[in-house]
Amino acid sequence: SRITKQVQHRLKRAHAGKLHPGRSGDKIQSLAEETVRKQRYHLTKQLHQAMKKAKSFLLRKLMRRCKEGSKAEGGGEAEERLRVLRALPLQEVARTALSSLGMDDDGGHAHK
Repeated sequence: SRITKQVQHRLKRAHAGKLHPGRSGDKIQSLAEETVRKQRYHLTKQLHQAMKKAKSFLLRKLMRRCKEGSKAEGGGEAEERLRVLRALPLQEVARTALSSLGMDDDGGHAHK
């Protein structure tokens, strides 16, 4: 990544154009791992936000259908869908989505 290349350049400049195999490699590796961890956290947070938006959109849509359906005497199915959607746990859905991608949720998120 860009940050890793910048660190390599600084280390080369500080050590007369040579990278020390032990310390420099470990430092670069730890920086790369930190970058991946931050990106993963950011993407997981975006996933939670997108799911929250989608759920609220679907809730509004179903509430509209329930109102229209109650007038037409056929809103029972829409009311049932609305009840199920309200009870849907977003954290479990996010965990399932991440595990299907081969990523496990860190559990460090307090999203509701």
